[in-house]
Order: sequence, then structure tokens, then C-alpha cells
Amino acid sequence: MQMYTRVFVAVILISFLLSLNLIDLKVFNRAFQSGTPNSDNYLPTEKKQSNTLQTTTNKPITDKAKTPTQPQLQKNRQETTKENKKEEKDKKTPQKNANNQANNTNASISILETKQRMAEDSLLPQQEYTALAKMLAAMPIDYEPYKSVYEDKATKLHYLEFEKAWEGLKKQKLDKMQTWRDEELIDLNQQQGSTLFYPFSGPDFLNAYHLFPNCEYYLMFGLERIGELPKKDQMKPPIWANYLFSVRQALSELMQRNYFITARMSVTLNNPNAVKGVLPLICIFLARTDNEILSIQRVYLDKQGNATYTHLHDYSKKGLSGLYIVFLNKNKEKAQRLYYFSADLADAAMPAKKELINFIKAFDNKITLIKSASYLLHTTHFSTIRNLILDDTFACLQDDTGVPYSYYVKNNWDVQLYGKYDKPIRDFNYGYQLDLQQRFNTDKTIKPLNFTFGYHWWTDKSSILLCRKKKRVE
Repeated sequence: MQMYTRVFVAVILISFLLSLNLIDLKVFNRAFQSGTPNSDNYLPTEKKQSNTLQTTTNKPITDKAKTPTQPQLQKNRQETTKENKKEEKDKKTPQKNANNQANNTNASISILETKQRMAEDSLLPQQEYTALAKMLAAMPIDYEPYKSVYEDKATKLHYLEFEKAWEGLKKQKLDKMQTWRDEELIDLNQQQGSTLFYPFSGPDFLNAYHLFPNCEYYLMFGLERIGELPKKDQMKPPIWANYLFSVRQALSELMQRNYFITARMSVTLNNPNAVKGVLPLICIFLARTDNEILSIQRVYLDKQGNATYTHLHDYSKKGLSGLYIVFLNKNKEKAQRLYYFSADLADAAMPAKKELINFIKAFDNKITLIKSASYLLHTTHFSTIRNLILDDTFACLQDDTGVPYSYYVKNNWDVQLYGKYDKPIRDFNYGYQLDLQQRFNTDKTIKPLNFTFGYHWWTDKSSILLCRKKKRVE
């Protein structure tokens, strides 16, 4: 009797609540039929949609910059449009959608996407950077904030001294090298999306760009620190005169020999009130190769080799840091990018720099340039970089200080020789290659050089090895 009474009271209560619209009959029926209600069924419609949106847009963030630039916003909009189109297409093919989602997850956190999202071709030239680079490079400028500095006596003297040295380098080496490039490196400079890998480069962007002007990326490495550009308070007498003198002093070997001497750079690039690090020299070479600077940033690599970009003077991040410059040539429509890392590339140091190797390997279509490299790749102490060149690049232009000729023969590369071979200069008691000497003595296809390249700068015995990996036959 009591049980019937309780059921009767429950029915009367439910009927009363339904009459007052205090309970949803559909919800009541679902709960009654399932026995255990699903918590999602009780979420308001608006809340359900909000959760769905959060799930689909919560992807790994690869750019660390808190305030996106206009090019980043444009890039993001393009990517969003692509994703929307892809989602519409994937709705028609659910199984394909599942596979694509896995691929997209990998793509969204890839190193290359991180790099490419930072600066696009629509960036405007940074007038201050470009004007300063041109003034250091003794080129005319039209930038009002630097007018008084430009007209200073020390600046005028710098222009006279610099231009005299530059004309000698240009006439004796650079112009001839450029003519040779246009005859011998046509196919390599027509490669789309290529990357120049230049280990042991130091600040030598000059030769890199004269030989390979069309690369999308330039990866440069040296022992010299990044440094900084001169500040406004350094552009006053007599500090400014000393600074400009130190610029000419830092470039003196290159102007005469067309290569840097590492031991001397460690001194000339570290004096007070003088040029500091490689950045000013790289900017000079950018200006002298008709490039405008679009941005200068610092790049950090995490342990996986993923890149994060920040302000040039931001030293707060952890990880291996480097220099990142976006520039645009006056004769090109597409921007190009330069990376420089101050890093010891010896095997003993590489286990602590696995992120650097991962970063380098992330670039496709790599060409290697090796020049005046102290025969380091002839030793057992640089096998990591040597193997990277042989395994991960498709061509290498080098002098005899690069990868030993025997390694190219062993790995079945095509090697075209130029110039004349001679034993290493007296500064090096190793590096002589008997097999290479024999090839120079017997090969009738060797082509001449009318410019010096490498350590034999005062003789006519410079040599170039243009090495190409043979295509595999499938």
C-alpha cells in the first residue's frame, strides 16, 4: 500500500512540474530510457558548440611572438582558409580525413613551418638598418637621422679608404668569380627553394652570395659571436673614428685575400668602442650585394631543433641562439633569409648541440660551400659535419680544405676540377692529397681559373672542386 502511495505521489509531482515547464520531457525520457544519463546531454546547446570549437582550434603553437606582425596575420588567414577548404573536403571522405589529421599534426609542429611563418615577402625595408649598413659599407645614404654622422670627417675618410680597398677586391676577385659562376653554376643557381649550407663561414656572406645569389636560405656558422650594430652614442668623435677604423681593420684580410683569419677576428671583433661580432660585417656585405634589410632577429632552438624568434637583444630564452636576418635584393621580388650560429662544430661539441643538427637537416635542397676551412674536415675531429655534407646535401663547392677528395670518390660523387692544385700553405702541416694531385696531373677536363680562391691567394695555384651527388637509379 505504501509503495503505491509513493508512486502516485511521484506521478502527481512530475505532472505538476511538466505543467510549469520546469523540466524538459525529452531529457526526462532519455534519462529514463538509458538508466544512466550522459553528462553531455545536459549541457546547453551554446556550451556544446563552444567546447567543439575549442577542440578543433587548440593546435600546437609554433610561433612564440606574442604580437603577430602583419605578414604573420596574412599567413594565418591563408592557412585558416586552407584548413576550412580541407575540412569541407574531408567531410566527404571520413577515412581520408583521419589519415590527414595525423599528417597535419606533424606538419603543424614542423621546424620549417616555424621558420616560414616569421617573416614574409611583404615586410617593408627597415630604413635604419639599411642606412646604417650602407654607411658602414661606404655607400651613399639618404636618411635624415644619420645626416650629421654621414657628413662627419671620420665618415668621409672611411668612404675613401673603404672604397679604394673594395674596388681592388671587386676587380681582382669578385667580378671574375661572378663571371665564372654564370658559366659553371647555372643549374645550381636555378634550383627552386635551395639552401646554402656554409660551415666555418664566419661572417663571409660576401662569397656565399656572389657564388649562390638565388638561395632561399643561407646557413652560416663560425666561432665568432653575433655581436651588435653601433649605437647612436658611438657615432660621435673620436669614438666614431675609432669604430670605423676597426671596421676597415676587421675587413683588411678579406679585402686582400678574400678570406678571414679566425685567430685575428677573435681580437678585432672584441675590442671596446670597436666593431663587435659578425653582425656589422654581415650587414656591410648585405649592402654591398644590393640587399635591403627587412628584419634582424634572434632565433632560439629548443632540444628538438624547433625555432623560436624574438627581439635581437632578447637574451632571456633558453637554448642555442643565433642570428636571423630577412633581406630583399633590389632585383628580386622574393625575400631571402640568413641564419648565423656562433658554434663549435667539432665532434666533441656536437653531442650537446643535437638541436643544431636537427635544425640543419630540416632544410631541403642543400648545397654546401667550404672555403679556407683550415683543413678541419680532413681530421677525425669533424666527422659529424663531414658526414652531414656527404649524406644530406646534393652538391658541394669547395677548395682543397673541404671534404677530402677520397670521400667523394668512395661515395661515388661526380667531381669537376678547376684551376691548379698545390700542397697546403706552410701554416698547415697536413691536408696534402696525393690522389687529388694525381687527378690534377692526368685529367684533361680540368678547367682554368682566372681568380684566386682560398689560401693560395698570392699565386695562380688555386683549386676548386665542384662535387655533385649522383642521382640514384630506382
